[in-house]
Amino acid sequence: MAENKPISPPIEQLLVRSSPGGLLANIRARRLGLPLPFQAGAPLRADVGWPWRMDWGGHDPASPVAEMHINYHNTGWAMMIFVCTTVFYLMAKR
Repeated sequence: MAENKPISPPIEQLLVRSSPGGLLANIRARRLGLPLPFQAGAPLRADVGWPWRMDWGGHDPASPVAEMHINYHNTGWAMMIFVCTTVFYLMAKR
């Protein structure tokens, strides 16, 4: 039977990760090219800023679902601008 390790609460994990020993362990692992022992969870690492996101979407999404909604919104706006510009141009020239 496999041993079940107790899961530490998130506050305890945060304290261990931000303690001087945890910070030094992360620095040592980064210098040696090893995986970080006290790295953040996957949802926190998913948030990366992109310059084009600041122009169109307003902010950087923290989840794939939020990114999907922002991309849908941006595509809709681009299509509406194209359609409105084309219609106004044709109305003015005819």
